[in-house]
Amino acid sequence: MGAITDDKKIYDQYAVDYFKQRGWKAFPVAKTGRYADVVALRGKDLAIVEVKSPKETSAVKTYDDSANLSARLEREIGGYLKETRQKVFDLFPETGKSIHKLYAVTIASQIYRYLYEFDERVEDYEMAVNGGLRLNGNRFNKLTYLIVPSEHSSEAREALDCLRRNNYIFSYTVDPAGKIFVLNFSYRG
Repeated sequence: MGAITDDKKIYDQYAVDYFKQRGWKAFPVAKTGRYADVVALRGKDLAIVEVKSPKETSAVKTYDDSANLSARLEREIGGYLKETRQKVFDLFPETGKSIHKLYAVTIASQIYRYLYEFDERVEDYEMAVNGGLRLNGNRFNKLTYLIVPSEHSSEAREALDCLRRNNYIFSYTVDPAGKIFVLNFSYRG
């Protein structure tokens, strides 16, 4: 979770524009590490959006996705996060493309954590966006999204299909949208 590069800013803006064109209020998140890249609001729906730029093509196998969870979330999802990254990597052959692993682990671990951790970090999100975002005290129907460059749409679909076959997600939809490919998915249970 490094610095936000110019390339990353461009793709985050594509994501913001995508949601705004569809009637959402969308905001890039101006912090890195344990934050979604974009949040969007429409009525009671809240989109938690992770964005991958063209230069993001691989993930590390040994990152601890459960680090620094609150005590409550450690009890609820800590065990899942401790083991999921390794299990997801093992779903793809060693000779497979690392981008499949990146997209799959982003969905199964990273965005999963954002979804569960959002309520605890809501004040931080409010401060990390421009435009007077008001989230605290509101209840939302949280929706999860991954946005990838269109040139990686086939890899993203393959990652989604693998996660669905292996019961990490229940369903998904995709939307080819110019330079970006938008994935919306639902977790099991």
